[in-house]
Amino acid sequence: MKGFTLIELLVTVSILVLTAIFILANYPKFSSRVSLERTSQEVALSLRRAQSFALAVKEFGQGSGIFPGYGVHFEIASPADYAVYADINANREYDGASELVESMHIETSPRIIALCAGEKTQPPGDCGFSELDITYLRPAPTIFFKSGVATLTYSDLEIKIRAPDGTLRTITVWNSGQVGLE
Repeated sequence: MKGFTLIELLVTVSILVLTAIFILANYPKFSSRVSLERTSQEVALSLRRAQSFALAVKEFGQGSGIFPGYGVHFEIASPADYAVYADINANREYDGASELVESMHIETSPRIIALCAGEKTQPPGDCGFSELDITYLRPAPTIFFKSGVATLTYSDLEIKIRAPDGTLRTITVWNSGQVGLE
């Protein structure tokens, strides 16, 4: 007779059970990391999209004849929401629904926890901002950083996103237009 002995069968099943336990035990952490990565890439893509709209001289509303700069607005008070906007009055900040291009909502659990400036070029930087506007103007690739009424003179801004497990991801926006993920 050929076949498996009881010992061989128990060892095989034990190995499969241990492998399944290991995989299932790490699933929440893996899921959290994937969610954080996806969220940070979506925010970076929104920044690139606003930059693309500005550089392409995109009209705000078909047939409007308005060709504004475009930007992205963040608020710490709404850590799961941000807005892509058209700066139709050229004040380099988001003025509400009249300038809204698209309202973005982070569907997963990571949240924007800090809006910082100068961490790369002027350490330790400043992370005390409650809101932040990043505006791309046309026709030159000019970028303005603004928080409330103050225009910021930093050469880099950081948007920090944290997953529930504490993992942190930083999106850096340089005044040269470069957007980086860390």
